[in-house]
Amino acid sequence: PELDAELFKELKLAQPHIRLNTGSGSFSHQIAAQMQGLEKVLQKEKPKYVIVQGDTNSALAGALVAARLGIGVLH
Repeated sequence: PELDAELFKELKLAQPHIRLNTGSGSFSHQIAAQMQGLEKVLQKEKPKYVIVQGDTNSALAGALVAARLGIGVLH
């Protein structure tokens, strides 16, 4: 939490509107938790596109959920 707060402060970034708070764990735990959280958000927000960046678990989860819901994926 301290590192997170410091990065946002130092880089003068706006706080995220949504935090999934999926925590750490095994690869499968992280992906499953992120996918469940993202699915709820995307179903509510109904975006036309989802932008995923990098080669991370969250990018994979975002791409999988968006594609399954018929939402365009930008990488």
